[in-house]
Amino acid sequence: MRDRDILAYIFGTIYFIGVAILPPYILSLLRISEGMTDIFIRGFPVYIGILPIVIPIPMSGTSLALILIGIFAAMTIYDTVREVDGDRPITKVFLLGSATLVAVLLIEWLQSSVGIETGMLEIESNYTFMLSAMQATIAEEIGFRVMVIGVISALLLEQGGGHNLVKALLHPYNAHGDPSKIRILYIVVAIQAFLFGLAHPLAGSGWDVGKISTATLAGIYLGHLYIRYGFSSAVLGHAFFNVYLLSIGFATEPGINVNPAITLYTLLIFIATLAIGGIYLIYLAYKTVVNRVGEAQAEQLPDMPRL
Repeated sequence: MRDRDILAYIFGTIYFIGVAILPPYILSLLRISEGMTDIFIRGFPVYIGILPIVIPIPMSGTSLALILIGIFAAMTIYDTVREVDGDRPITKVFLLGSATLVAVLLIEWLQSSVGIETGMLEIESNYTFMLSAMQATIAEEIGFRVMVIGVISALLLEQGGGHNLVKALLHPYNAHGDPSKIRILYIVVAIQAFLFGLAHPLAGSGWDVGKISTATLAGIYLGHLYIRYGFSSAVLGHAFFNVYLLSIGFATEPGINVNPAITLYTLLIFIATLAIGGIYLIYLAYKTVVNRVGEAQAEQLPDMPRL
């Protein structure tokens, strides 16, 4: 077994615990701590671009949580066992997610030091907030990735056909052999990510102007995962922030009566995630500099005669 495969299984296991095992436990404790009975949900919301619609499937909050957790579990296994050009997608989801987290924390610190605040989302109930965050992971990836980037990917297809259309919507990188079309999709990602960041303070839900930069960075991270590794990776990337980190955060919050062993585990995992993210962010910066220097040197070399 290759080293990269071992790494994928380690990350896959950590991710599975964070998005499929820990969330139901945390949700149950949140509901108990807030003295809530189960809530009733009239349907599952999705987005068509920025337009929200509700699929009328009435269910309890517990039922919705179990459905979402089942989806996250299946996608984690899928992205752990499959390969995309020699990469295990779960490895990239975790490494890039950790690096994005460190970058977001650094940006927030730098912005705060000059008086630019990020703000805080206004919430009334931790239980409904976590359930909504889990639900948004699927709903927003359908609306902001598939229904925008995926549709443009489908329009860029040279030849039709159901199979190509499905690939264009669910894994754009595999649908196009022309690099110029992939570049167009990345331009769309950048524009969409900025608009996504701009929408946060404009929504009036507690976010301040500093949220624009961090949300834009998160949008670029999710857009890259969607184009390069597919829809399941984008969902898991979104779940990194909305489920994995949120579960860790609540597990270490006082007053929820989390088992001390679980609190210690999540604390250690969070520290490890930050360390991995910091190291990978430095690696990405180093790799970018080396590539730029190499390109500059290549441009300065004289044309050699062909033998």
